[in-house]
Amino acid sequence: MAETGYVYVPDSCAAQQPCRVHIALHGCKQNFDTIQDRYIKHAGYNQWADSNRLIILYPQTIVGNPAELEPLNPYGCWDWWGYTNFNYAVKAGRQIATMKAMLDRLTSKHLPNSAAPTDASPPKAALNDVSDTGVAIVWSSVSGAQSYTIYRANGDTNFMPIGTVADPSFADMSLRPASAYSYKVTARLNGDDEGATSPVVTATTLAVPPRCDTPGTCSVPGSNR
Repeated sequence: MAETGYVYVPDSCAAQQPCRVHIALHGCKQNFDTIQDRYIKHAGYNQWADSNRLIILYPQTIVGNPAELEPLNPYGCWDWWGYTNFNYAVKAGRQIATMKAMLDRLTSKHLPNSAAPTDASPPKAALNDVSDTGVAIVWSSVSGAQSYTIYRANGDTNFMPIGTVADPSFADMSLRPASAYSYKVTARLNGDDEGATSPVVTATTLAVPPRCDTPGTCSVPGSNR
């Protein structure tokens, strides 16, 4: 997946009015490197955004070349068969996690209504998904929170901050297979004021799945197939 995406912001949204965000995924052979900005300008999303107060995020793929140590993706498709890694279909997958990071960055400057009351109660965190190299967690929103900080411990009580996001979810990548991790979350309410900490959530990453040279015929770990 390309590290650069493109954004269309209607004039009404640029004027600091609240707008929703829509993510538009191009088709195979429609990434920017292949057809430049034709999909972005002519797919019709921008006109829809103007009349519906939407910000359109256009993430991009790349044409993968194994000779350059890139995944095999000759047509610049999104990963719907596993060319990135085993986690392609879950929230901890590389492309999905990258799009989530783009969305978090795009919305990070949004300021909640200053008149909204703040909530001193801690967020309630839960495990959402797990793979052999990633863990995804979610938590309840805290009223008035400007951001959330995620802390991780590698099987002990020595928690260290690993990220700050604007929305109540986080994907932790590049973990060790078959390893235990613990997480907790705090909400930042006003400036540097960090609120109460969520209860600790624990997760154990999966073992590395066996190699499958004939897709569609191999068993899936944890299933009866």
